[in-house]
Amino acid sequence: TYTRDLSTVLTPGTAISILDGRYRDRSRSLANKFSEAALQRARIAMEVRYLIALSDWGAVRQFYDQEREFLHSLYQDFGIEEFDALKHIELTEARRADVKAVELYIKGNLRGTSLEDVSEMVHYALTSEDPTNIALMSLTQQAIREDYLPSLLDVMGKLASMAEVYKSTAMLGRTHGRAAQPTTFGKEMAVVARRVEKWASKIYATQLEGKLTGAIGNFSDHYADFPDVDWVEFSERFVSSFGLVPNTSTTQILPYDEVIDLFGRMQSVNEVLINLATDMW
Repeated sequence: TYTRDLSTVLTPGTAISILDGRYRDRSRSLANKFSEAALQRARIAMEVRYLIALSDWGAVRQFYDQEREFLHSLYQDFGIEEFDALKHIELTEARRADVKAVELYIKGNLRGTSLEDVSEMVHYALTSEDPTNIALMSLTQQAIREDYLPSLLDVMGKLASMAEVYKSTAMLGRTHGRAAQPTTFGKEMAVVARRVEKWASKIYATQLEGKLTGAIGNFSDHYADFPDVDWVEFSERFVSSFGLVPNTSTTQILPYDEVIDLFGRMQSVNEVLINLATDMW
């Protein structure tokens, strides 16, 4: 039996996943995209920007510049202390519902300010999937562009450099698993570099979607309350502002087809690099 409890503190040594443990030094930047705190911050950003968009489209009163700055600060200045406060709301007021906690957190910050009169329009006519999918997809796209692709391109650059340096370094070629004509080490590295470049281009070209269409995807509550607003155009412009492709033909949830496509492309480049590691071995 063991006499010491390792669960009392979270450190790289006690983390359940090696991503947050042994390899924390390599995955640290992803905490700003894929941690619970990062997701909640992104949800707050979506809800705040949605409230501002409602003002811009006349569904709520116009906001003063100072009010807009205050609203943006709710996610721009969101840190660990703010996450702890949000988590407390989730456990005490929101009955462990994380999206409801975001709504209550924003409303709580509006209480006692000039924006208190519009606090009930926070999360207006949305389903939890609306802030969630936009948050997840925008964070995923950021991680691909800011963390994943730079590392992949660094590998590709090293392979291309080796292709140039060793372009005349002879080695035995193989075919059908048997010795064949001579080749050069540089040429073989060029083959792998080209394969990596191909998949990197396809990954970069993947366009993730986002949806803001309400509880069943029909804008039902939106049009019932504000029939003169073009909610389809509203949704398309709003989703596009996050760098996502708007999808206005949905059920309650986003289909996530593009994510499946993205992961398939990432799996393909992984196979190229696994093949390279095997061949080098």
